[in-house]
Amino acid sequence: MDPAEVERLLYASVVPMACQSPRTVKVDDKHSQTCKGGEARNGFYGRGVVNALLAATIER
Repeated sequence: MDPAEVERLLYASVVPMACQSPRTVKVDDKHSQTCKGGEARNGFYGRGVVNALLAATIER
């Protein structure tokens, strides 16, 4: 399958995922990470979570 088609199918199956609340999570005693961005695109989930079943069965 053409890589561009695979990319299109993956993006078509994405379930948007917003940053959690609170946006900052503690990784360990010295480090924390803060999610930046909105539901459509953010630092933790990018464009969202791929729905693998949908990506594999979506009409082409």
